[in-house]
Amino acid sequence: MSMIKIEDKVFCLENDFIARHIVFDEGGLHTTSIFNKAVSAEYAKPVPPVEFMLRLRNKTLFGYKQRTRHILDGNISDRDYNLSLVNVEALTVSPGVERLKVSLQVAEIDVKVNVYYEIKRKFCGISKWLEVISGIDDLSINSIIFDVINACPGEFADMDFYRQAGLTRLEPMFAIAGADDIIQIHNPKLEEGLFFCNSAPGPLKYFLCYPHWQETAISTGYNFESPPVNKYLNKGETFTTDRAMIFLYKGKSDDDAVRNSFRDYIRSYLPATVDNGGFMYCTWLPFLKDINEPLLLDLIDRAADMGFNSFVLDDGWFTDGEWAVDKEKFPNGLKIISDKVRSHGMCFGLWFNIGTDYGNPGQNHQHSGINTDGSPKIFGLTGKTIQMCFASGHRELVARKLVSLAREYNVGYFKLDFSNIVSPYRMMQAGCCSTEHEYHRESGDSVLEQYAGLKYVRDEVKSIFPDLIVDFSFEAFGLDYPSIAALEYSELHHMSNMNTLRPHIINALKIRNTLYRYVTVMPPERLLGSLICLQNQNDIEHLLTALVGTPLAAGDLRKITPENLTLIRRVTAAIQVIISQGPMTRFVKLRRDKYVYSDEWDGFAKFNEAGSGIICLFKNNSSISDFEIHIDDLPAEIDKFIVKDILADNESSIVSAAELSSGIRRNWFGSGNCCILAVSPHK
Repeated sequence: MSMIKIEDKVFCLENDFIARHIVFDEGGLHTTSIFNKAVSAEYAKPVPPVEFMLRLRNKTLFGYKQRTRHILDGNISDRDYNLSLVNVEALTVSPGVERLKVSLQVAEIDVKVNVYYEIKRKFCGISKWLEVISGIDDLSINSIIFDVINACPGEFADMDFYRQAGLTRLEPMFAIAGADDIIQIHNPKLEEGLFFCNSAPGPLKYFLCYPHWQETAISTGYNFESPPVNKYLNKGETFTTDRAMIFLYKGKSDDDAVRNSFRDYIRSYLPATVDNGGFMYCTWLPFLKDINEPLLLDLIDRAADMGFNSFVLDDGWFTDGEWAVDKEKFPNGLKIISDKVRSHGMCFGLWFNIGTDYGNPGQNHQHSGINTDGSPKIFGLTGKTIQMCFASGHRELVARKLVSLAREYNVGYFKLDFSNIVSPYRMMQAGCCSTEHEYHRESGDSVLEQYAGLKYVRDEVKSIFPDLIVDFSFEAFGLDYPSIAALEYSELHHMSNMNTLRPHIINALKIRNTLYRYVTVMPPERLLGSLICLQNQNDIEHLLTALVGTPLAAGDLRKITPENLTLIRRVTAAIQVIISQGPMTRFVKLRRDKYVYSDEWDGFAKFNEAGSGIICLFKNNSSISDFEIHIDDLPAEIDKFIVKDILADNESSIVSAAELSSGIRRNWFGSGNCCILAVSPHK
């Protein structure tokens, strides 16, 4: 049965969970209903919002507009452009996914706007985006808002607003430019709410929430501020915006079941990946660039013996001159390294610089990023390498090089690094001020086109190597926290330089507190959280900390004690059994959203759809002996679970789902400071 109904100029998207009604009338296109079917509640307010906004040739196009006196300045506002309805289509994208396409014509200029709404049968969510088609030369588009809703559960006066995917309270009126991709609107009286999302990359995201400006009550689109977003179209060209998403729910603001359902909705828009959460080793710490063939061959054997799934050769393998392999360090080239990794059944990963001229200096200066004063952009505070512009021919050069490397060395994972669009360290101007590059005209459109360049590189590589895992690291992507866009560009996302190499500077607890925030609603199996170093007395705590996300480890594996090596093997073997049944996609933080201090315990649980998973607990400096854990988002069809302490390798016990849900108290640690429990269905 179709989820989309079209009756004259009234359109409805509806599944078992949500319904959104859209109307085209004399005022234009507007949403008249956003209905949460789980609670039989209407969220849309009587005053229809403008639906979308575009600035075309310095005049504003509203999706819906009536002649009104604006509450901000008291002026009468009217429309600059009129819209006519050209066509409406219901499209089947795939089984369980349908799309409404509403085609509109701008009356005063030859521009067409297609508005897309997408609904998926399994989710209480609807996404939306715009497609602008120019029939005239040199169309300039800016001030782009691609979704506007005037909706909430109950009354706006009762709402709590949150940023950072539900972790930080906001004022009842706010604007957010560049920082967040998800805001949460929650009614604590009704225990209902919605997530409002923006999939724009890097700093391009924008939210405005002023409910008393009812036409633009809650809006999302592209940044107006820094960097501003412009888009230029030639005759016949098409521009497709990123998407907005609304997701409705019933539950508390930090309800695990709600968050896991929302995670699944985010996952439904992410690229498929063959990786399912195994352990990855990276050579960067503590060796930095001091690597060579004998060292790596030794580390490969050790990583394989420890049960790792992937081995990543980080920076230090090439010299200047088109990223030539350093023959002093690797006299036999990299093939011997790749062959050794794959002979152990591991994936061979390779680090590569895409953001600067490091490894290829003095070449292709026409592709350099340009500052406002006309000088080349320099990497870092004291750096000498020049940052390249991904809205230039640099994108083709990088794509060709990556394809060549993947073919020559059977690369299964690329870690792509170094900033050139924006910097997570806030040390460079955003974008590029060149007026000579192939894919942008000036600074205002450069950031948008540079991210298009990243996507171009990804698509070129994946068209030849569809199973290769692409990772635009947080430096390449330009933000030091995960986002929907970062995961849409990357199968796995290296999102932090946090590490445990010097625990007196940053320890595992601080890393866990950060990772807990990163995975609040983001899929943990997609996030490489930090470079956990395994080479000291806290190796087991560090290893279990890495399991908050996709476990990424570093360190001098030669320094691991025999006792810790035995425990590491037990953990990796247990994880391998679990992920062979499916990735651990359900996540529960056992202390809720609380920031944990050193005298308190903390922990988390992860499960796959089959009901198998892990519970990791950390005693820290807590003085209590009995710890009560609650896991209330377990597979409904499983009544009992087998629980085994992996580190102690003791006999299994049976625990009911009811006990885990209501809270089970015991001394989980024995004499240790942390523990990991393997959990599987009791049949």
